[in-house]
Amino acid sequence: PGVVEFYRQLDLGPGEAPGREGDLVFVTARPGDRSGVVERTTRQTLAKAGFRRAAILTGSLLNVHSDAAIAEKKLENFSRYRRLYPEYRFVWTGDSGQGDAHFGEAMRQQAPEAVLGVFIHDVVGTSAEDRADWGTRGERFFDSYAGAARPGPRGPDGRVAVGETGNAGCGRFAI
Repeated sequence: PGVVEFYRQLDLGPGEAPGREGDLVFVTARPGDRSGVVERTTRQTLAKAGFRRAAILTGSLLNVHSDAAIAEKKLENFSRYRRLYPEYRFVWTGDSGQGDAHFGEAMRQQAPEAVLGVFIHDVVGTSAEDRADWGTRGERFFDSYAGAARPGPRGPDGRVAVGETGNAGCGRFAI
C-alpha cells in the first residue's frame, strides 16, 4: 500500500507547488525486445495505476546473469538518460532483491549532485546491521511505502507528501 501515491508525489516534484506530471523513469532489469513487449506491458501496467507518461529503460539479456551485471546495465541506462537531461535530479526507488541497492550506490558515486535520495524496499529481510551499513552510504531501507515516508536526511528543498490515500499519518518527508 502507498506505492502509487509515493510515485505520484515524486512525479509531481519537490516543493509545495506541484510540478508537471510525466517525469518518472522506470529502470528495469527485464530485457527489451525488438517488438517492444516489455515496454508495452510495463506501460499498460503503469497506465492502470494512473501513470500515462513515463520513460522506461530496459535491461539486456547479456546482463541478467548476476546482480552486479543487472546493476551495471541499469547504471549504463541511467548515464545515457542523464546525458539527455542533465538538468534533472533523481530519486532512486528499488528493492533489495536484485542489485538495486548497488545500483543506487553507483548512481550516487557517479552523480552525487544529481541523486537526491535512494530508497530501497526491503523484500528479503535485510539485517539491521546491513541496513545501518547501507544507511551510512546514504541509502534508506524501508519495509513499506508508508515506512519510506519517515523523516530522513534533507536534500535541497525537496519535500514529498506521501500517504494521503490509504496510509494516513505518513505525512511529509524530505528527500
